[in-house]
Amino acid sequence: MTATGQAIAWNYGYCWITGPKLGGRMLQNTNNDNLDWTRIGMWGLGAGEMDGCHELWDSVLQRLLYTSENDDPAHFHFHRGCDAVIGSGTAATSIGPDQGVDTFWQYLPAGIQRLHYHRIAYYTLMLKLVINNPQGDVHQNDPNMWSDLNPIGLWRGIRCRLFDATGQMIGYAFTTNPVWQYVDILLRRKVMPEYYLDLNNGPDDLTVAARKRFDWGAIFAAANYFDEILPSGSRRFQGSFSFSQQTSLQANLSQILQVTRSYQRERNGQLGIYCDRQRASVFTFSRKNADSFSANDVDLHNAANRYVAKFRDLLIPSAADIASISAPDHTNPTVNTLNPHPFAAGDRIVIGGTDTKYDSDWIVATVPSYSPVTSMTLQSRGSNYPSFVGAGGKVGLLYSRFKDRAPEFNHHRSQYAKGAVGLGIPRQRNKVKLETDFAVSTYDQVSRISYYQRARALGPDAVPYVTPIAAELVAPLFATDEAGSGNVAIGIEPGDRVTVDDTLSATCAGDYEVLTATKQLAGSSAGSDDSIRRSPIPGAVQLTLGPYSDDNYFDTSNPEEAGWEDVPGSQPGNDSGYTTIDLDDGVAAFFSGSGADGSTFSMPDAGFNPSNLLAWASPQGYIEGNQHLHYISQCDADPTRLLHMVYNSDVGVTWRGDANYAALTWRTLHSANVTTMGAWKFVELTLSGGEKVCWGKGRVAASAAITIPAGYSLANSICLAFPNSGVNTSHPAHGFRAYVGNDGRAHHDYEDGEHNQWEGDTNAFFFGWLNNKGTVSVANGWVTIPLATGRTFAAGGFSILDSRASGVLPPNFPATGLKTILLGGKVPLPAGLSDTTLEVMTGSNSFQIVGHDAHGQKECFVDGDLNSLCSFEDGEGNVWYGSAGVFGLICDNSS
Repeated sequence: MTATGQAIAWNYGYCWITGPKLGGRMLQNTNNDNLDWTRIGMWGLGAGEMDGCHELWDSVLQRLLYTSENDDPAHFHFHRGCDAVIGSGTAATSIGPDQGVDTFWQYLPAGIQRLHYHRIAYYTLMLKLVINNPQGDVHQNDPNMWSDLNPIGLWRGIRCRLFDATGQMIGYAFTTNPVWQYVDILLRRKVMPEYYLDLNNGPDDLTVAARKRFDWGAIFAAANYFDEILPSGSRRFQGSFSFSQQTSLQANLSQILQVTRSYQRERNGQLGIYCDRQRASVFTFSRKNADSFSANDVDLHNAANRYVAKFRDLLIPSAADIASISAPDHTNPTVNTLNPHPFAAGDRIVIGGTDTKYDSDWIVATVPSYSPVTSMTLQSRGSNYPSFVGAGGKVGLLYSRFKDRAPEFNHHRSQYAKGAVGLGIPRQRNKVKLETDFAVSTYDQVSRISYYQRARALGPDAVPYVTPIAAELVAPLFATDEAGSGNVAIGIEPGDRVTVDDTLSATCAGDYEVLTATKQLAGSSAGSDDSIRRSPIPGAVQLTLGPYSDDNYFDTSNPEEAGWEDVPGSQPGNDSGYTTIDLDDGVAAFFSGSGADGSTFSMPDAGFNPSNLLAWASPQGYIEGNQHLHYISQCDADPTRLLHMVYNSDVGVTWRGDANYAALTWRTLHSANVTTMGAWKFVELTLSGGEKVCWGKGRVAASAAITIPAGYSLANSICLAFPNSGVNTSHPAHGFRAYVGNDGRAHHDYEDGEHNQWEGDTNAFFFGWLNNKGTVSVANGWVTIPLATGRTFAAGGFSILDSRASGVLPPNFPATGLKTILLGGKVPLPAGLSDTTLEVMTGSNSFQIVGHDAHGQKECFVDGDLNSLCSFEDGEGNVWYGSAGVFGLICDNSS
C-alpha cells in the first residue's frame, strides 16, 4: 500500500490524472489460468465529489480502456468521493459510486486494513491486458503476454454548488464555469469547510451565516457572462484546474481570477468575483466637483512587453489536413490527407472541421505500407455517413490531448521604445518577459486574455505609439456626478470606470479605470474646554487612475497566430452544443446529437446534474451485417446516458448502428415539477414569465394510449414515438415506423412485402403547454412563447416526407397531430427566429413498400441544411424512402 500523508488534490473541470496508487496486486497460482497474471490496482484521484470518467487509457499500451465510469462494472469501479456511511462495515461489496469497501479488496492480502476512503474520489481496476504486438499465440498462463496496469484518465472533476442571484442553491453538478469553482474553493477552505456530502442528495445547503458572506448578485452576473457563447462557438471563459500540492487559498483563487480576466472584491463582508469587461462610466469629474487632477505617462521602463502564456492544451493537436473522405456504401471510409500522417492501424483518431457527421472519434482500420503515408481507412460506423467529403478539416490522435504550449504575445512598439535613442543608433527590440500559467486551457481563451493584459498595461501596439496615462485625482467625499446620475464620489470603488471631462483636463480628458480608492475622512481635535471640534475641511476621496478602453476586451482570436493547429471542435464533453431555456428561477438545457450503440453522450459542461435528465433515442443508421431485419431488439438512452441501438434477425443474430438522441436537463429551485406515472416520467417547467410547459418520456406497449399529465391535453401537445423493442417473427421487414396517432395511441410496427404486420413497444415523447399566462401562439407547426428575458421559446412538431421520395406518399403514412410537410423535405422555421439555437429529434414514421428486405435504417436525421432525411436499405445498394416525425426546439432572441 502507498503511504498516506500526501496532499489531497482538488480537481476542477477536465483533468488528466493517474493519481497516487493506493494498493495493488498481481494474481498468481489461483488454479484458474484466466485469473493468473491479472492485475488489481486502486488509485486516488482527489477530494470528492468528482463527477466521472471521460476517457481511461493505459499510458504504456496507449490503449483506450473505457469512455465512461459505467462501462464495465466487472472490472472498473469509480467512487465519487462522498461521505462514507457510518456503520456500513468493511465487507467488500461496493462497485461504486458510493464509498463502501470496493469488491476488489477481496483479492488483496488479508492482513491489509480495508478502507472506505471517506470524502476521497478513487478508482479500481481488475484487468488482464495483453501486451502490444505479442509474438505468436496468446496463452493465458504465459506471464510474458500480460502487461502491468498504467492507467491515466481524462476525468471530470469536482461537482460544485450553483446559485441564483439571491444565493439560493439551484443546482449541484460538474461544471467548467470558473465562478462556481471559485465559490466552491472559498466554501471548502474558508467559509463553510464542515458539511455533509451525501451520495444521493449532494452537499448540505449553506448556513445563513455562510450565505451572507457572498455577493450573490455579482457572482451570478459573472457566471452568466462566462457562459455566453462567443463567435468561435465556445463559452467565454472555462476553467480546468488541478491543485495537487499544498498551497494557500490566495494562490488557488489567484489562478482562477487570472485565467478569467477577473478580480475579487470584498464589500460589507461579502465576497464577490467581478470580470473586467466593457462597462459604463459611473462618474464624470469636472472643474466643479474635483479638487485636483494630475496625469503622467505610465512608467513603462521595466514593464513587461513579451507575454509568454504557458498552458496545457485541452484541444487535440492536428497531425494532418484532410484532402477528402470517401465511403462507398457498406465500406470502410477512406481518408486522404494533404500531408503525410503518423497514424497506425488501431489508433484512435479525431476528425474535426469537415462540418459533417465525420467530425467525431474513429478507429483506424488499415494504413498503407508504402511511404509517405497520406491515406488510411477507418472502421465503418454505418450507412448514415456521406459517401464523399471534399477538402477541409483536420485529424489528430485522441491520446495527444494536454500538450504543453507556450505562445508569445509581443508588444512590438513598446520593445522598440526602450533603450538608447540617438542619431545613427539602430533601434533594437528590448524585450522584458512575463510568464503566466493558464493551467489547462485553449489557445482561443489564452490569446484573448493575453491580448487584454498587453493592451491594458501598455496600450495599443500601433504607430505612432502613445504610452498610456496614469493619473491621481482628489475630490470631496460627497461630490456628485457631473453627468447627473446622482452617484456620489464616496461610492466609487476599484474597478469602476470614471470620466474626466475637458474642463478638468483638456489634454487628458477621457475614460479611466479606478485602480485604488482611498477615503480621507474629516478629522477632529480636542478644544481648550475639552470639547471635540470637527475640522472645517470636509473629507476627500483620492483615486489612482489607469487607462480604460472598450477595445481591451477581446472576444475573438486568430488561431493562425498560434504557431500550431488544433483539431476543430475537439473539446471533451459538451462545451456549447446545447440550447438554454430561461426558467422563472433557473435554467434548462435541451440538446441533441447522435452516437454509436454502446457510447455515452455528455451532459452540458455549464453545470447540469445527470439526475435531472430526460433522454430519448431513435435509430439513425446501421452497420451492414448481411442480415435481414426482423425487429429492433433495443433502442434507448438509459439513465446513465448510455445509447443502445441493436437490430435483430429471426435467428438471434444482432448488429448495431448509430442512434439519434435528444435530452432535457434543468437546474432550478422551484421551476421544475417532476412526477412519475407508471412507466412515464414528466417534468413540468415554469418558463421565465410564468408559462408552464411539460416534457414526458414513457415506455408504451404496442398500440396502447400514451399517458397525459393532469391539466394537459392531446390538443395542446406535440407527441412522437420511437422504437424501443420489437418481437421476433418469421417475416423480414421492409422498414419500421413509430408514431403517436390522432387518437393518442403509440405505435411501433413493421411490414413486409406481403402485407404482414407486427408490432413492438415504443418510447413515447410528449411536449405540452398550458397557456396559463395567455401568451402562447401556435402557427405552422410551431408553438412560440415570449420570455421575460427578451428571448422567445419555440417548439415544433412535424411529419416530413424525405424529398427524395418525389412526393410519393408511403402507404403507411400516419395520421398524427404533427404539421405535415410533403414537398421540399425541410424543417420550417418560426417567423422571426433563425436556426442558430435549433435542436432537433427525429424518428422514422413511415416507409415505402418495395421489393427488398431492409437490413436497417440507412439514415434518419436532419442535416445542416435542415433537410429531413429518412431512408432504408438492403445489403445490395437498394435504397427507399419514408417520412420522419421531427421535434424542433429554439430559444433565442427574435430577429
